[in-house]
Amino acid sequence: MDKRYYLHINGVVQGVGFRPSVFRIAHEHGLVGWVSNGAGGVEIEVQGPISDLDGFVQVLKENPPTLAQIEELECKEIPVIKDSSFRIKVSEDKGEHHPVIGPDAATCAACTKELFDSANRRCGHPFISCVDCGARYTIIEGVPYDREKTSMKVFNQCPACEKEYTSSGDRRFHSQTNCCWDCGPKLELYDNKRRLVKVGDPIEAVREFLAQGKIVAVKGLGGFHLACEATNGEAVSELRRRKGRGNKPFAVMVESIKKTKQICQVNDREAELLEGSASPIVLLRRKTECKVSSEVGPGNNYLGVMLPYTGVHHLIMAESEPMVMTSGNIADEAIIAQNDEAFAKLANVADYFLVHDREIRYRCDDSVAKVLGGEVQLLRRSRGYTPLVIELGRDFPSVLAVGTQMKNTICFLKGNKALLSQHLGDMDNAGAYEFFQETLEHLGELLSFKPVAVAHDMHPGYETSGFAKAMNIPKKIPIQHHEAHVAGCLAQHKALDEEVIGLSFDGTGFGRDGRIWGGEIFVGRVPKLKRAGHFDYVPMPGGEQAIKEPWRMAVSYLKKAFGADYRKLDLPVLEKFRQQLPAIDKLIERKINSPLTSSCGRLFDAVSALIGLCDLNTFEGEAAITLEMVISESKAKPYQYGLRQNEQGCYLVDFIPAIKAIVADLSEGLAAGIISGKFHQTIVELCVDIVNRLSGETGIKKVVVTGGVFQSNFLHTKLKRLLVQNGFEVYANTITPPNDGGMSLGQAVMAGMILQGKK
Repeated sequence: MDKRYYLHINGVVQGVGFRPSVFRIAHEHGLVGWVSNGAGGVEIEVQGPISDLDGFVQVLKENPPTLAQIEELECKEIPVIKDSSFRIKVSEDKGEHHPVIGPDAATCAACTKELFDSANRRCGHPFISCVDCGARYTIIEGVPYDREKTSMKVFNQCPACEKEYTSSGDRRFHSQTNCCWDCGPKLELYDNKRRLVKVGDPIEAVREFLAQGKIVAVKGLGGFHLACEATNGEAVSELRRRKGRGNKPFAVMVESIKKTKQICQVNDREAELLEGSASPIVLLRRKTECKVSSEVGPGNNYLGVMLPYTGVHHLIMAESEPMVMTSGNIADEAIIAQNDEAFAKLANVADYFLVHDREIRYRCDDSVAKVLGGEVQLLRRSRGYTPLVIELGRDFPSVLAVGTQMKNTICFLKGNKALLSQHLGDMDNAGAYEFFQETLEHLGELLSFKPVAVAHDMHPGYETSGFAKAMNIPKKIPIQHHEAHVAGCLAQHKALDEEVIGLSFDGTGFGRDGRIWGGEIFVGRVPKLKRAGHFDYVPMPGGEQAIKEPWRMAVSYLKKAFGADYRKLDLPVLEKFRQQLPAIDKLIERKINSPLTSSCGRLFDAVSALIGLCDLNTFEGEAAITLEMVISESKAKPYQYGLRQNEQGCYLVDFIPAIKAIVADLSEGLAAGIISGKFHQTIVELCVDIVNRLSGETGIKKVVVTGGVFQSNFLHTKLKRLLVQNGFEVYANTITPPNDGGMSLGQAVMAGMILQGKK
């Protein structure tokens, strides 16, 4: 006897070949009915013998399409009707939208094989794709996900593509990005005067220009790349100069894993990450014999490597040297996605422009990741990951979180899911701020999102804080920066109800006492975290200028350690800036534009400048990165530090003993690498010490390590290992960045818990 089931499936089930897969499974089981995309996921009605129905559901659960992620599957019996076939129905937008949009996926192995098969009709086609790969999020205009709601709608399929699209046995069955040479987007090559370069094959011309040392702007999946040969130091230096890049490392694209292993150390987990559908930039330790120019990442022992992830990239990289593939923008502006904007803004950067006529609806920069102890740590969550939702394990009211000032993202919180936007950039940049507004509007409309509250950083001067306060949303909830770091880390582990010791170390965050925090230790449960310790305050002479010029922090620490006698010290950093020391002294002594800070990041800046490594930051975190790059581990003991409690029982960490010891080591000629190693080990020892003390006082055995400082491979790896050895369970960021890119998630869940009255 036949029965009929209704199934409603939520998750990443649109744009991933889910309906074609359902169609095939239904036919294999001899069932009738239909499948359709809806605004809230995928709907199915299926009818047949009970054994076949149950087999259908089991296969669907156990073997979904490659890119699909089933989060909820509702199945109920409904009345049997007269039905004779199984079909894919036209999608219907029936109601409330949910964050179930699929991310962009790297070109799959089957499409890559076709791309280089001279007998295949798509050989060399730059926009090759199928149900398992290609553009998704970056081309979507609305939901449900169908071709007419993407920027592919203007490309009518030719008869051959239409046949594939309607043939259930074809892997392009209902592939919304399906196209070929006859009906797909086209590439064109221009010079920087916007004159068409008439060549037979634009890709081949680009390869020749790159080999000649030229710089080419390449329109890709989520925006433009600026490309040049990574082995050509002159070309890389010229790109750095034109782009206004400072010393910030460039990302490199390499043709294959095999070639990547020729220039970098690659373990199995890193190889898996590189070759996965998200295809992020992965930070890899470069080999001594690496042929990539040192100009790609001056003074850096790592390379950010990605593999080709679109047909365009595969064709450019075929049998080519490694290429710089950096975001197509100027300095810290948002990535450029439109042709007109690229010609206008990059004319003085690129020599040539490889463009196409498919519109990019959502700009999306490359994601950045690394592997630590076998676990992936995202440093920038963007292409390939956005807009995958984060399951939270509990329900929340609808909350919008607008993030912070640096490395900003937006978070949409609803029910038991959170959706983080792609990386938006630094909000003090006008272009990035415009990108923030654009993304907020577009994603809000796409999700039909109606928040009951907006969460923002406590800092009154942040652009995002001002924007939130001006929004027409009844409740505005300010969230402390470092508490949000802890909450965001716990949220991704579904551990928001845990009582924890939280180490939240970064560069800058507005504190509850009005000072600049950044070396914070908390105890308790979200959202009522108690500040149980922090680095002792020191002045930041010049305020924001001290972030750009680490030598100022070195002077601040020296002045606190040695008083007025600090100027008598024989230190290169003092000699270099001696003429400016009287002005710095006045700023500190008169408390003019010298806010007090407990920042761990500023301490790293001070030590880096003090031992002669980096006295000027040309990009965020440069001094700290440079300090880590020279670490030479030895058996030397870590430095001493002071640890005392104030009247409220809050631990104050005093690094003046360490600063004095570093000065003594410098006077004895100790190498910078050994000093760096001792300093880093001091931070690790301090963390273990204070965690053990707080655990002894509270009984808490769970620890959160978060904030930009814990992007350090040394600190993250050493500290986690020691804490585990001491019997602690450690929560660290993985699918969200430890830096401010994960901040909006923490803001959202804290605000949601406050609304729910959690204590």
